[in-house]
Amino acid sequence: MQELTVELGSRSYRISVGRGILDGIGDAVKQLGFSEKCAIVSNPTVYGLYGSRVLESLQGAGLDVYTVLTPDGEEYKDLLWAYHILSRLLKTGLDRNSVIFALGGGVVGDITGFCASTYMRGISYIQIPTTLLSQVDSSV
Repeated sequence: MQELTVELGSRSYRISVGRGILDGIGDAVKQLGFSEKCAIVSNPTVYGLYGSRVLESLQGAGLDVYTVLTPDGEEYKDLLWAYHILSRLLKTGLDRNSVIFALGGGVVGDITGFCASTYMRGISYIQIPTTLLSQVDSSV
């Protein structure tokens, strides 16, 4: 695995690139000091391919994981679905120290980033991009 750091002062962040890193994401995230409640936002297609690996890794690290699925497609990147995601986050009790995972392509990454920035005036989120375009988009 390779790690890069985007230096932005207090807003710096790491980018991890490598094969098979989904299985270790739980331990890596646990070391970052987030609260135990977290959420995965994805769509049914991507979640069917990778969701169980991410879920098992996070739960194996002792995290309490909630999943929110949105339909596939650009047309679902709107305020109605943002409201749906934010409502689910509130119901599950995520707090200011929680983290949200965006598991998917550009639509999932965009709407999850928006929701993370507005939930409780902003909480952390981690992109887990699953397409080449979303990998590039997520890294900058």
